[in-house]
Amino acid sequence: MVHSLRYSTPTFALLNDANPTRMQKMMRHQHYATTEIYVEEVQRLLEGAEDAVTQIWDVYTIVLQRLVHRAIWPATPSHG
Repeated sequence: MVHSLRYSTPTFALLNDANPTRMQKMMRHQHYATTEIYVEEVQRLLEGAEDAVTQIWDVYTIVLQRLVHRAIWPATPSHG
């Protein structure tokens, strides 16, 4: 539990715009390369979030276009 808390701390801090150099000192990493692992992970998380939002927006746009299309050209009732 303590181990996972230690590793989630820099991730959450960096997600909230923490300074990577200060994170290095806080985590007591001797080399910046160790801290950089967290920086890269956060970048991957953020890129994934951006892709997810883009996909959701694309679906929303398609649904909205179909709803507008149906409102403008409603299906004519068939009188059979």
